[in-house]
Amino acid sequence: INGLVFGGATGVPPIAPGETGLGGFNIINPANYQFFSFASMVIPTNDTFIGNDNATAYQIFDSAGNFLGTNGVFTIQVNNIYDAGTEVNDASANGGGAFIPGVDEFLGAVENGVVTLATDLSEFQGLTTPNGFSINDTTLGAGESFATIRIVEIPGGSAYDATTGQFDIGTLDVGETVTLTIQGTVDAGQGGNTITNITTAATGDQTDPSTVGDDLEETVVIEDNTTDLVTVKTLASGDASPDEGDTVTFDITVTNSGPGDATNVSLTDLLPAGLTPTAANGGITQGSYDAATGVFDIGSLAVGQSATLTLEGTVDAGQGGNVITNITTAATGDQADPSTVGDDLEETVAVGIPAADLVTVKTLLSGDATPDEGDTVTFQIEVTNDGPDGATSVDLTDLLPAGLTPTANNGTVSQGTYDLATGLFTIGNIASGGSAVL
Repeated sequence: INGLVFGGATGVPPIAPGETGLGGFNIINPANYQFFSFASMVIPTNDTFIGNDNATAYQIFDSAGNFLGTNGVFTIQVNNIYDAGTEVNDASANGGGAFIPGVDEFLGAVENGVVTLATDLSEFQGLTTPNGFSINDTTLGAGESFATIRIVEIPGGSAYDATTGQFDIGTLDVGETVTLTIQGTVDAGQGGNTITNITTAATGDQTDPSTVGDDLEETVVIEDNTTDLVTVKTLASGDASPDEGDTVTFDITVTNSGPGDATNVSLTDLLPAGLTPTAANGGITQGSYDAATGVFDIGSLAVGQSATLTLEGTVDAGQGGNVITNITTAATGDQADPSTVGDDLEETVAVGIPAADLVTVKTLLSGDATPDEGDTVTFQIEVTNDGPDGATSVDLTDLLPAGLTPTANNGTVSQGTYDLATGLFTIGNIASGGSAVL
């Protein structure tokens, strides 16, 4: 008698870690089928497997057809994984590994064909299957348990319909017991919920005079392992209206508000355009940060624990009048996050427009407003920056008027240059409160 056991909540392969596969077999004349054998491929390779190489290793019925399980259950503990030797273990794109994204499972180098005990699958360390299972433990220790097979007897021609829940037991002799096992894995999102299983009382052709001893209901309360990850961005530098050249600092803090611990926590955030990173950009309290992609891999966060990422840059020249916005994604982990309450994912700064009040004052420095012919007349032109910001590329134009012959002091300046031919006074930069004189 041959059959297949499919696994998981979907009923299709593969059976993921922690999942249970169920299958039913109707065995007539079990004395003729006393022994049990099994085999199953083990991913991510194409040639590792579990199985038994001795056809009489597991006797589940005796010669009279009696089931040999303890209390109706025959248990097999699978402790070894074998390498069939048909294909070299290789996690590369052409290596032939199964269920690994980017790997062609139909390729792979031919091996020697010798079956051996598999002790190491390190080639696949750190890879992730499409259903999100990370391969982290690739050392196959001696005596380590990999799977459990339980064979449960439903005697007397009993049959169970998993769709309707109907359990047809058949005939029960006095003192005889029949057991139905209903088993499933808890679905994601059930944390905190109560699941109740209620059966109808068994009935038969005969009258049942009493309900004494009946126990028809069992309840389980699913542990709430959800994690409320609260992601908060703050403007740590404080000034929401910085000037060009000022430093802007954002802190992104993720706190696990429970009730469960969080694993594989991450978010994505990049320093926005308009800012040039400082040496402090990308500072973290734990995990790792990739400044090119913006991925902040936090790792695990226990209940109440926090992790912080610092993004920092100086405001670029030419950003005056612009608004710079920094937005982070909300942190996520392996566990469900039931709430976005408390998340603050965005901060904005409005860069100030540089302003410089330039006051230009001309005075008759020689003092005499009615000079005679041959007298010296001196004009002074002073430019003062009354702020609030520094002034750049300052200039003005002024020529000695007709009727005056220039002296040796004509065109002297306190800074910059003066062109006697054009009258252009190129001053350059004047700090707030500073002056320049021609």
